[in-house]
Amino acid sequence: MEREIKAVESEFKGCYPDDTCRLWELMGKYAVGDKGQRHLLNRFTWGNIKSLTGSDSMDQADSDALWHDLHAFFKAQYSAGRMSLAI
Repeated sequence: MEREIKAVESEFKGCYPDDTCRLWELMGKYAVGDKGQRHLLNRFTWGNIKSLTGSDSMDQADSDALWHDLHAFFKAQYSAGRMSLAI
C-alpha cells in the first residue's frame, strides 16, 4: 500500500506545476460554485499523501488504515447488482 501512496504523491508532484492541472483545480473550486456542491469536481479532483492519509507524512498505521477503508468501500460498493454494461 505504501508503494501505491508514494506513486500517487509522485504523480501529484509531477502534475502540480502544469497549467492544465491548475485549471482543473480552479474549475473544481470555483466554476461549479455553491449550487454545485454535490458535483464531483467540487468534492475531489486529485489526491496526494495529505488527502490519502490526513498528514504530510506516511507511516505504517496510515497505510493500514487506508487499506482497511478501501477494503470496506470495496465490499460495500462493488457488487454485480450495482453494475451495468455500456457498449
